[in-house]
Amino acid sequence: HRILSTSETEGWELSISKTPDDSDADVVGTFANTFPKGDILDFVGEDHGVTLDPIFRDILGQRQLFSVSKFGQNLDNESKKLRGFFVDPNKEVLPKSKLPVDMLFSAPECQADKNALPADKGALANIAALLDETQAEAFANALSHAISVAQGPPGTGKSRLVGAIIRALVVKGEKIAATASSNVAVNNLLEAAVSFWKLVAPGIPPPFARIFSEAQILSQWAMRELDVLSSPCHLDQLRYQRANQEPQLWTGYVDGRKELAASGIIDSKELYKAYSKDAKKLSVQVLQDGIMAVFCTVTGAQSAALYQEDPVDAHLQWFYPATAVIVDEAGTIWRPALMMLTMTFREATRLILAGDPLQLTGLLLDKRSRSIWKKAYLQDIMDRKFPTVVLKRQYRMHDCLYAATAAVVYKIAIASKKLTSEPSAFLRRLLASPIIVNGPQASYELPSYCHFLDVAHGVEETGEGSSSFNQAEIEVVSSLVLSLLDRGFSKGEICVLTGYAAQKKALEAAAKANGWVGVKILTVDVKTKGTPGFIGNKQRTNVATSRQKEALYFVGKASFWFARVAVSKKWMHEILKSTNQKIRGFIAAAQPTPMQQIAPPLQTLTIADEPATAAALAALDQRHEEAVNRLYDEALKVQEPLDFQITDLTEKRSKVKSKADQDRLDGEIVKLDEVLRERQEECDRAMLALDADYEREKRELAAAEENNDDDLYTAD
Repeated sequence: HRILSTSETEGWELSISKTPDDSDADVVGTFANTFPKGDILDFVGEDHGVTLDPIFRDILGQRQLFSVSKFGQNLDNESKKLRGFFVDPNKEVLPKSKLPVDMLFSAPECQADKNALPADKGALANIAALLDETQAEAFANALSHAISVAQGPPGTGKSRLVGAIIRALVVKGEKIAATASSNVAVNNLLEAAVSFWKLVAPGIPPPFARIFSEAQILSQWAMRELDVLSSPCHLDQLRYQRANQEPQLWTGYVDGRKELAASGIIDSKELYKAYSKDAKKLSVQVLQDGIMAVFCTVTGAQSAALYQEDPVDAHLQWFYPATAVIVDEAGTIWRPALMMLTMTFREATRLILAGDPLQLTGLLLDKRSRSIWKKAYLQDIMDRKFPTVVLKRQYRMHDCLYAATAAVVYKIAIASKKLTSEPSAFLRRLLASPIIVNGPQASYELPSYCHFLDVAHGVEETGEGSSSFNQAEIEVVSSLVLSLLDRGFSKGEICVLTGYAAQKKALEAAAKANGWVGVKILTVDVKTKGTPGFIGNKQRTNVATSRQKEALYFVGKASFWFARVAVSKKWMHEILKSTNQKIRGFIAAAQPTPMQQIAPPLQTLTIADEPATAAALAALDQRHEEAVNRLYDEALKVQEPLDFQITDLTEKRSKVKSKADQDRLDGEIVKLDEVLRERQEECDRAMLALDADYEREKRELAAAEENNDDDLYTAD
C-alpha cells in the first residue's frame, strides 16, 4: 500500500533488480490480470520489463490500472525516492528505516560493526537452556545482530527456535511483527510461539494477535469459518472481548457482529458503517494496549488492520510500531516483499530471517524475473555473509531416514534425536514381518522401513497438458497403501507424494476404486512452463524426501533412477544413489508373477565368504564412480558457460527496444539452446554407455564365480 508518503493511498508491489552497473534500478514484477489498452501500455508490458501481480478483489485490474498509471506519470521521481530509501539513506527523500537497509539490499557484503547489537545473554539464559546446541547458537545470533539468519533444514526445530526468540523479545519489551508468505505458515508460526510461551509462562495468556484485514474477517464470517474466528488470538476475538467490557460504547460493533454470527452478512448499510467504524477503533485499542506480537502474512503487514489515515492529509499512521520483524519460511520471500516489510516497519531495529533456501522457494511467473533471480533471496543474503546459523539436529524422523538426503543436499551431518536402534511403537509394528506388495507383473517383500520398489516394466504416458503418469507404478503404490492399512496403520499415518499432476489425478482415481480415499496424495511442486521438473531441482527433491517420520518407500524404474544422467536432472538420482549406499537392501527385489518371466531389476550383488570376488567388485565400483565423476565434471565445464551466455543474452534481450535487435538476440539464444541440448544429449549417451559397461563387467564377474560354486552368491 501507499509507502511513498504521497497524498493518495494507492497500492503496488515493487520488485527492484539492479542493472549490471548498479547505476539505476528497473521495476519488475509479475502479472495475471488483463488490462485495457491505453496509457497503461506506455508503462506496463514486456517491452518495458514491467508486469503486475493480481490484487484480491481487483479482478479487472482497475485498482492496479489507476495506481500504476499514477506511478508511471512520475516514475523518475518515485524511483529516486526508492533509491534514496534503499541505497542512499542519507538523502532525506523518505523517513529513514532504523535497520541498515542500504547494507541489506545494496552492499556486496555484511559489515559486522554496522550489524552488531548489544547482547543480553545473562537475562535470557533460562530460555536458551530449553534449546539444543545449534538452536541456542541461532538464538544468541538473533539477539545480537540487527539482521540475522537461522537456516533450518527439515525437522530441525526452527519453529521452536522462533517461538523462543519471540518470548525473549517480549521479555525485553520489544514489539514484534511475525510474518510469513502464506496464512498456513503464519498459523504454524503462531502455534509454535503459543506453545513455547505456555512452556515457560503457564497460566499467563500470550500477548499475541493474529492479524487479518477487515475484508478477510468478513469473508470468514460469510464462509462460516467459526473455528478460525474463535481462536483466542484472532484479532476479532480480541476486539469482541474488549467490546464486551463496555458494550454500551460499541453498539455498532456489537450489533453488527451479532448479525455476522447469525447470518454471515450485515444487510443494513447504516449498521455496516457503524460496525466498520467501531471495529477500526477497537483494533487500535487492542493493538496499542498490551499486544506485544502481531502475526500476519507479508502482504497482510501492509493491510489497513495496522494503520489509519490521518484525517487532515491522508498520510498513514501506523499504530503498531514494531521494533523487531521476524520472517518465517524466509526462503519463499523474494526481495520486493522484504523491501516492503522494511518500509512498513521503519521503527524496527531487528530483522530475523528464519528459513531454508534449500527447501521450496517462492514462485516467479515472470520470465525476466526468473532470469535475474536464479536463487532464493535468502540465499543471496547468506552468500553476502550476514550472520547465519544452521540448525544441525532434527526431530522429525529417525537417524537412517534422512542421512542420505542431508549428505547430498547440505553436505553436512545432521544428527537425529530419534534413533533406529530405539524404535518407536510404529516402527516395531512395521518391522514385525515383511510388507508384501503385489504389482501387475511383480511382487515385492519389504522387510525394512526404507525401500525402492523397482517397477521395471512401467510405461510413462502423457496425461492432461504435458504432465505424465505411469499406470504400473500407480498399481504398485495402491497395493503398498492397502498392505500398510492391512497392517493396522491408519489413513492419516500415510501420505503419497508425486512430482506430477497427472500421476496425482490417477492416484486419486485408484484410491477411490480400491478403498483408500482419505490417504493424503500431494504433489511436491507447481509445474509451470520454463521451470525445471522436480527431479532436477534441489529444493523440490529435498522436500520430497524429508516429509516422512518413520518409513519411506520409493516407487519407480531403477534403470532410470540409478543411472547417471545430464547435469540438469541429477538431484533425485544422487539422493537415491546415496540412500542405496547407506541402507542395505534398499532396492527391493521384484519376484516375477507366475507365467511372466520379466527382466530382473537392478540389483546390488553381495558375495558371501569370497574376499577375492568382493575385492574385484569393490575395484569395479571405484573405477566406475571415478569415470562417472570425470564425465560429470567435463559436462559441467561445457554446459555452465553455455548457461551463462544464454542468461546474459536473455537479460540483454529484455532491455533492447529495437525489434531488429530483439530478433537478432532471439536467434542467438535459440542457437545456444540447441548447442546446450546437444551437449546434454551427448552427456546422457556417454553416461548410459558407462553404466552399460559397468553392468556387463559385473555380470561377467558373477558368471565366472558361478562356474566355480553355484551356491556362492546371494542377491540383496
